[in-house]
Amino acid sequence: MKRHVSYQWRLREVMATRGIFTAS
Repeated sequence: MKRHVSYQWRLREVMATRGIFTAS
């Protein structure tokens, strides 16, 4: 379960970073 949470967190961080990069 911890691994699943880590994956979700990682995906969220990547999406946020991509969104910021795209917005910038």
